[in-house]
Amino acid sequence: MELEGSLRAFSIPEILQFLGQGQMTGVLMVRSDGKGVDLIIREGRIVNSTNLNQTRRLGQMLVWARLIHRSDLEEILREQSTTHPDRMIGQLLVEHDLITSDALREAIRLQLEEEVWELISWESGEFRFEHRAEIELMNVLVELEIQPLIIKGTARIDEWRTIIHNLKGNTGVPVFAPWNPEERANLKLTPFEWHVLSFVNGFFNIGSIALRTGLGKFETYSSLNSLLLKEIISLKDPDAVASSESAGTDKGQKEAETQRLSPGARQGFFGKRRAEATPEFQRGEKFATSVGLVARFLNLTLRTCFEQLDQKPVGGENQFLARAWYSVVMECPMADLIRTEGKNIEVRPLEAYLEMGGIASPTLRVYEDAIEGLGKLYSMLAGTFQKRLGAKTFRRIVQTLVDEWLPTVEVEKRQRFDLREFLSRWAVREEGEQ
Repeated sequence: MELEGSLRAFSIPEILQFLGQGQMTGVLMVRSDGKGVDLIIREGRIVNSTNLNQTRRLGQMLVWARLIHRSDLEEILREQSTTHPDRMIGQLLVEHDLITSDALREAIRLQLEEEVWELISWESGEFRFEHRAEIELMNVLVELEIQPLIIKGTARIDEWRTIIHNLKGNTGVPVFAPWNPEERANLKLTPFEWHVLSFVNGFFNIGSIALRTGLGKFETYSSLNSLLLKEIISLKDPDAVASSESAGTDKGQKEAETQRLSPGARQGFFGKRRAEATPEFQRGEKFATSVGLVARFLNLTLRTCFEQLDQKPVGGENQFLARAWYSVVMECPMADLIRTEGKNIEVRPLEAYLEMGGIASPTLRVYEDAIEGLGKLYSMLAGTFQKRLGAKTFRRIVQTLVDEWLPTVEVEKRQRFDLREFLSRWAVREEGEQ
């Protein structure tokens, strides 16, 4: 049995209710404005989704919720790809005692519920349900009853629209509003509001805070909206925060203030390039951790690439780097001790923190977020400079540093880190490359 049609004719609650009452088994595929979600339904209950079933997505969700370490995730992913390709990542994490079944079940339930609630808010698009006699899923941890989900999700639609209108999306940066303690003597906050408030630091944007709280998107946004209405926080333009991270920026350039580091924008940042430059470096450098090693490598690469260009980036090199790092650290919030200073990435505050606690739990999470963030930054910069300089020129710069500079350096605490593997993982490959 197959059903298909338009969301203008049939709403998501109506479709789900029909599938639930009929105890259907199959896949509900919904598409709207370039977005798509496939819900796996078994005997009228939602048991999975294609979004959640993406291995790295589930693992990343667990890392953001601080339920597992990034290093543990990478080990499990390697084991899954080489030894147990037929096993689910959640199953392997539980078997290795890296997470309890209850914690995994709660994380999956929260994510699955929020995906369904977001679907309920879609008013246009197309749907198709493919009936399947059996759905092959091993170790299903969550089965969501459809009717309670619809009731709760429908009740939230109007509230959600109001919240999004007030917060204006997920890019605003919450900051503490000026307040008189005497005026707030009788202030009462819910436990959720106190929890969310603890993540407000004037740097993380709304979306990044939602990743960190572990409460889910709706509860986090709802708490932020409540704090905003109570005038405990206000919202700052993210561009202003990113700009404040750079030194020597020409604030008179309106274009620089509004420029985003989108793929399209990055392509137009630079003009012609000069004759090929050779990286200049000092041999025998010593680093306390691999974070310092990676930062120095990126700084050397950036400096050489910038020297190749006749025309400066819009807003200057400082602004370009500051915006790039700001966009990255929103996804790796525990790397926020890394900042940009002029044309360089500065990691000394973070390394000082690691030096005090050593690279062990809980500081291990900070180290892993830092390495992950620097990897995302390298990938972003590699994509930019390969377009502007050419892939061959960019790779020549990188290979020169790997061959001539890297063998001479020393790292006190490598934490099983290999720069070559790091670069290979985050490399931007051309079409057709493996």
